[in-house]
Amino acid sequence: MAENWAWVYVANIRGARGPQGPAGTGFKGTLPNNTDVNTLTKQTDSGFWHLSANNTYTNLPASFSGAGQIEVSVTGASSGEHRVVRYGFPETYRRSIKNYFSTPKTFTDWELEKDRIIDVPSGANLDDYRTTGRYMVQNTTIATSLTGGWPTQIPRGPVYFEVEATVAGIVFQQMYSYGASHTALSRATVALTPSPYPFGAWKDLGAASSATDPSNAGLANAVRLDDFSFRRGGSKKLPFGAGAVALRFDHGLNNFNTEARPLLEARNLKYLLALNSRGWSTTENDTVTAAMVDAWVAGGLCKIGNHGAHHNDCTTLAALQDCIVTGLAELKAQLPSASIDGWFVPGVGGTNYNGFNGGQTPEAFYNTDAGRLILENHAVSSGAFPNTSQRVLDGRPRQGMGHFTMDTSTVSAITAQIDAAITNRTGLQLMCHPSLLNTAGNITTAHLTTVLDYLVTKQTAGDLVVLDPYELLLADAR
Repeated sequence: MAENWAWVYVANIRGARGPQGPAGTGFKGTLPNNTDVNTLTKQTDSGFWHLSANNTYTNLPASFSGAGQIEVSVTGASSGEHRVVRYGFPETYRRSIKNYFSTPKTFTDWELEKDRIIDVPSGANLDDYRTTGRYMVQNTTIATSLTGGWPTQIPRGPVYFEVEATVAGIVFQQMYSYGASHTALSRATVALTPSPYPFGAWKDLGAASSATDPSNAGLANAVRLDDFSFRRGGSKKLPFGAGAVALRFDHGLNNFNTEARPLLEARNLKYLLALNSRGWSTTENDTVTAAMVDAWVAGGLCKIGNHGAHHNDCTTLAALQDCIVTGLAELKAQLPSASIDGWFVPGVGGTNYNGFNGGQTPEAFYNTDAGRLILENHAVSSGAFPNTSQRVLDGRPRQGMGHFTMDTSTVSAITAQIDAAITNRTGLQLMCHPSLLNTAGNITTAHLTTVLDYLVTKQTAGDLVVLDPYELLLADAR
């Protein structure tokens, strides 16, 4: 049977036409200069406005600058919000109208949208990040360009960080590095003056991989220090009224062997060489072998200090362990005749071992990975504590003691230091880079000869004793 179809009218379901929406809710054009955005409170202001780069607008977010866009959304009841974005940057700020039914309108504070991660631009200043939000430094190039308080604990590279700020202007920042040495750091403003409030130091909140443990470093060093003192016979009394001087030479073995060592050996003067375990083939060392140096050690006058596997900066925990700990093991294997009890700080530049900075403060030895590794693996360490090239001689070994550098000093300046050690009955640590001997502006072999002869004269007179740097730490002039 055939099927028959027909259209039948049922009802008009469209209904009456509704009210027309507000006009102009799309692009409104460029917001005129000198506009106070607090006046954008009418329904007819709703829409997107372009903000010109060279504007004189008022009441935009305090950190906003340059070109951008403001979105105004106002209902018939005069409730609504403003939303601002800066072109080229993913920063978005929002605020809302507080008093719907009265004039003039007031607004909540501008707030950065917290659900967005904002890229930190090249050249930014980390100290300026005082608005609550989440931020990302995308690469090493940008990280290197940043100013302000980059933490010394991590190398410059990609990081994620968060900012929380109170209405009173107190700011908290947390930063997270990536990779095998992933570390969480935090800092906060530390005073209520001046404005903006200054930040304190970055502090370590922990690491995803095991970092050095301050308690391990302290315990290990205490045991090593006792062993150091025991093996060397404890503190040693100096002749009454005498001071003490110790000689240290940092690498530069070629010049040392031809210029300095013959002078020292001829005068029977003790000395210490600070050496890099992987530095034998460098141009300043390549005519001297480990076997030759080991023979000097066996002769009795030469002592050895760990100067690191190499003379370069280290910016990660793994690199520090390799340079400080592995370098020590390598040096011990290369020079079996030596008792290598000490770390003798190299000048490395850059991050200076992620903030160790040559051991300038006590905190450097327990607040940095480098300092903790040094103490954990050595009995004693040199450093750069202020005014310690002349040391107190009370038989008590101390960490972080400095030295007087002879490289660019005149003979009279060096002998004045020696005289001060005699007068004050203190211990003077002298240091020289043999590779600089007889180069422009530096000490010559003739000058070094004069200094060594002066030491011998004073020692013969009973005014001082020439010790090696380890003995100097145990000397007692009381």
